[in-house]
Formats: sequence, C-alpha cells, structure tokens
Amino acid sequence: MLDKSLAGASNDIFSFAMLCYFMISGKHPFEQEFASNTKINPIVVIGRLLLEENKRPELVAAFSTCPAVQQLDKESQEELKNMIEKCWQLEPQARMTVAEIIQVLQKILEKMQK
Repeated sequence: MLDKSLAGASNDIFSFAMLCYFMISGKHPFEQEFASNTKINPIVVIGRLLLEENKRPELVAAFSTCPAVQQLDKESQEELKNMIEKCWQLEPQARMTVAEIIQVLQKILEKMQK
C-alpha cells in the first residue's frame, strides 16, 4: 500500500501536468527512456528521472507538433507551457492550485472564443 502522506492535491496536480503532456504530444512521458531500459521496471525509471534527475518531458517539441496548440496565439501557448511546468515542479508547494489552473485555462478559452 502507498504511503498516504504522499497522496494529495499536489500529486494530482503533478499527474494533471503529465496528462497534459500526453494529450499534447501523443506520447507517454519518457517513452524513449523506457525503450532503452526494457529490463527495468518502468516505475523505477520514472522515479529516477523525476526525483533523482529532476527531468521532465520536453514541451517545446510537443507544442511544435500539436495542431491544437498551434492554433493558439503565442501568448496562450506560453501561458499553457508555464502552467504545465509549474504543475510538475519537484516541490509540491511550488505547484499550481486547481483554482490557478482554472484561471489560466479560462483565460486561454476566452481568447479562443474572440
């Protein structure tokens, strides 16, 4: 069983950021690292990359190949990128809150509707 002290909103925010990456890129975070480490448990690979090496998936490349992101203006693209990066910060207290995420996404949506 997982340590319940590790569960909480900040972990959900981190997961949300990884889900955003997946939806934008169409790839699992660290997909290439899995391919090169087939004999190692994927959870171990992810843990090492995220916690020990503080690595995150590459957003610039993902944004450049996503048609939906390309339809956003440059300011909205930057806001989306910054939101995701803040959500997957190593320190939980540095991550955005749900209310802050909603504000960013509503601002982007309002621009799209104009």
